[in-house]
Amino acid sequence: TALPSLLKQYDPSNLYACGEAGLLFRATPEDLVMEQRHDAKDQLTILLCTNLDASDKRDPLIVGKGPKPFCFWGAGAEEPPIMYRAHSKAWMTTAIFSEWLQKFNRDMKRKQKSVVLFLVPCAAHPAMELSNVKMVFLPPQPSCTHPLEQGIIQTFKCHYRRRMLTRLIARLDGKASGSPDVLSKHLTLLDAVHLILQAWAEVCPQTVTNSFRAAGFDVSPRIPAPPEDVARALGFLNQEQFERFVLVDEGLECFGEREGAKMAGGDQPCKDPICRTAEEEEERAAEDSAALSCPSKAEVLDSLAKLRRYFECHAASPSMFQTFYKLEDTVHGMSLAHVQVSRARLLNKE
Repeated sequence: TALPSLLKQYDPSNLYACGEAGLLFRATPEDLVMEQRHDAKDQLTILLCTNLDASDKRDPLIVGKGPKPFCFWGAGAEEPPIMYRAHSKAWMTTAIFSEWLQKFNRDMKRKQKSVVLFLVPCAAHPAMELSNVKMVFLPPQPSCTHPLEQGIIQTFKCHYRRRMLTRLIARLDGKASGSPDVLSKHLTLLDAVHLILQAWAEVCPQTVTNSFRAAGFDVSPRIPAPPEDVARALGFLNQEQFERFVLVDEGLECFGEREGAKMAGGDQPCKDPICRTAEEEEERAAEDSAALSCPSKAEVLDSLAKLRRYFECHAASPSMFQTFYKLEDTVHGMSLAHVQVSRARLLNKE
């Protein structure tokens, strides 16, 4: 009943919603069969926050079981693009959420904005009086659902799963003996952080706005699965199986007990010469071309990993990482196209 009044008092850009999502960052299609969810070593809790018009999608907060990824952003970085905290069960706690909330309030105060933050009531979300943020706890009735649960979290996970599988399949280099499940064991927490940043950046404003509009209404958003041929190249029988995989960690516990949980004790982690004639230049170019062999797919992927590490160690800006992510997408796309062509050729031979 208070929602219409709040919508009249605040501009769309000042209406925010935040929420946690459990993520098994190494999960592969094989996990659909295993169904191992409890006490998973690769569990993360991701706090996502955005405003209604998606003009301010906040940097994700990640809660993991291990310490901060080794030398994550380089010693010269002013501030990494994510906030990472450790908890023995990778759960959100009152202390971690309060720290994030205070930072959010400081950012709003610096921007001279007064905003509303919608969130679910739970033990990890304490009610706080803040100068520039008005907390509004959504009632537990089915008639008033959380905006992030109307397509934002699902879309984020879809982008994460697609990117993660594309990375792993690119590493296979067309070898039939390998599998994403085996390669996923080598996916590091730092790799997952980059994939999370990429996936969150891909959640478009239309998805965010539609999810807010759907909140409180009987709407079942469709998960944006990739085309059928891409889904098969990723190792799935069809789009429906991919959609099931997107939500393989649906229902992961992110808080522990909902009511009255004492979670403070689990906050610890589980560390030439200048002048040449045109003819000479042409001869030199021909020699160089003959000397340079075409790098293999594995060499190119290793080069990408080195370039990413260079950016990490030299405090590259978030915009530079977005540019790198586009390059990485191009290479992975070429690799995936090669896998599709190779499989088509095998089918034609059969």
